[in-house]
Amino acid sequence: MASVAGARPMQSTPSIQAIGAKSSFIAALEYDQQNLTLTTHMKNGAIYQHKYVTPLDWNALQQSQDHSSHWSKNIRGKKMSVRVKVAKAPRSELKHGRK
Repeated sequence: MASVAGARPMQSTPSIQAIGAKSSFIAALEYDQQNLTLTTHMKNGAIYQHKYVTPLDWNALQQSQDHSSHWSKNIRGKKMSVRVKVAKAPRSELKHGRK
């Protein structure tokens, strides 16, 4: 296979790290260092992406005793966020059209 001059080799390992959260409402956290993006997977099924999360932010979050508290104080509302997936709607216990 010929090599292209000036081409960089593709990375063999992704820059994504993931941890299970110590939290009452966060299921898991994923960090993409290359894109500075934190993905938060909530226990209710919702998923959020937070942009411009630095490696220092990620390290502090990982090392915190309570991920949900740290996330609420330092990520939520502080970093640009996008909801990727809406939470699952709770099942209605009402029988429509019946009493």
